[in-house]
Formats: sequence, C-alpha cells, structure tokens
Amino acid sequence: MSLTPLIYVDHWSPIRILEDDPMNEKLEKLWLELKGNIKSVLIVSAHFMRNGNYVTILDKQKTIYDFYWFPDELYEIKYEPKVDKLLVDNISNILWDVVETTDWWLDHWAWSVLKKLFPEADIPVVELSINTRIWLLDYYEIWKKLSKLRQDWVLIIWSGSIVHNLREIDYNKNIVYKWALDFDNCVKEYIMKWEYEKLINYHLLPNNDRAFYTSEHYIPLLYVLWASQSWEKPTYLNSWITNWSLSNNLIVIK
Repeated sequence: MSLTPLIYVDHWSPIRILEDDPMNEKLEKLWLELKGNIKSVLIVSAHFMRNGNYVTILDKQKTIYDFYWFPDELYEIKYEPKVDKLLVDNISNILWDVVETTDWWLDHWAWSVLKKLFPEADIPVVELSINTRIWLLDYYEIWKKLSKLRQDWVLIIWSGSIVHNLREIDYNKNIVYKWALDFDNCVKEYIMKWEYEKLINYHLLPNNDRAFYTSEHYIPLLYVLWASQSWEKPTYLNSWITNWSLSNNLIVIK
C-alpha cells in the first residue's frame, strides 16, 4: 500500500520565511521530493482551535496575518491556494461532526510552512482545527481514521512547537537553555524508540512545566504519531533550539 509521508514541523516565528534559515532549505528540499506525488494537503495548526472539528472551505484560501510588529515585507506575502472540496467531503464522512467554516483561512503557522513546501500555491489545501471539546486520548481514534486519507495522495502536515516558551525567549539565536534542550532531546529519544505512551503523559517529562504553558503547540506532535503505522519510521530532518526556548524540528514519518 502506497502512503504519503506524515510531516511534523515546528513553526517557530513567521519571520523565518524571510531569513536564510536552515529550516527553509529543508522544506524546499522536501518539496522537490514530494513534487508530483501530492494531490492535496490537510494541515493542522496550533493556532486554529475550535470547540469542534472545523474545516476551512473558502474556495480560495486567504492569508491570515495573525501577528504584530513584524516587517512590512511579511504582510505583503500572499498564499492563496484553492480548497479541495472532495477532501472536505471525505473528512466529513470520516468524522461525522465536522463543521465547515469560511471564517478561518490559513494562519501564518500554516502558510509560512506551505509557502516553502509548495511555493506556487498550486496544491489545494484544507485546514483542520484542534478540537478543544474532547479529551486528549480521543484524538487517537480520530487520527487513526483520518490517516486513511494518505491512500488518496493527501499529505497531512502538523504545525506546532515542541518547546514553545515565549516568556523566556531571547533574540540571541545562538544561546539555548539547558532545560529546553533537555526536554527537546527527551521527546526525540521517545519518538525514535516508539515509546509514544511517555509522550502522551508529557506532564511527567522533565522540564515540561517550562517547555510550554498551554498544550496546543505540543498536541500536534501526538497527532502525527497517532496517524502513523507500526512499520513506519520517523526521521528528523531538522532539530535544534533557537532563541533560547523555541524548538525547530522537522520530522517525517514514512
């Protein structure tokens, strides 16, 4: 059975898209590998949270600038792919309680990643919300079901941040808090060992109280793990901490 890869990416800051950043290079290289083999994209962002399973259905996605005090050049970027209505229908058939919305488009955690993966915006995109109404383990069943979409050349991407402590951020990119590096390395170790149950109980991991203060950035990581198959292997294409307390990981599972 041929399945599309699963992608998890730490979105860091929107300014990254304007910089000579190693993550951009890795995403662009990944695009070359995926080119011609992807029909549409389903993306989950830590910043699209709703009390239910919401999907974007605007015919032409709009670019959301959900940030402040950044260079004008960033606000001039447009990323407006079409929506895949068949994908929306398929999601609705899998998750019976899907809510279609035109009130949300592509937030910058979504388009800053997609812009590097599919620069021409020629691949249809649907964004799915994080459902705040259900328990964490309920997501396991959701993503086991949604992973079937991979058989139809749908690429599923999760955009989050394993270490996301904005209270202790510093703009010196070359210094890393030891606690941030330790947490990031601990998560990486459990991913590579397939010890996913330890990642679910993230409140037991060392330094979890500083890695993030709310879980919406961490949860997408669990999604990608739950959508994977037992024979698939995770590969880290990128892994480091920047600005003292922000992780920059790019994980592909296939």
